[in-house]
Amino acid sequence: MGGLNQQPIEIDHEGQTIWGTFSTWAGLITVNTERGTKTAEIDGTSPTALARVLLRELARDGKA
Repeated sequence: MGGLNQQPIEIDHEGQTIWGTFSTWAGLITVNTERGTKTAEIDGTSPTALARVLLRELARDGKA
C-alpha cells in the first residue's frame, strides 16, 4: 500500500497548527515532525485519517 513518498499533513491542536509529513510502506504508516516520529499498522482506516491521529498523539506528547 503506497510508497515512500512523503505527503504533508497538518492539524489544529489546542489552537496551533501542527505540521508533519507521512508515508506508507508495507502496511505501515509513519508520521514525522521536527521533534518525533510515530509508526502504526494501517488497519483499514484511511491513511490520511490515521496520519492525523498519529500527528495529534505526537503533539500531545510534545513531539510536534
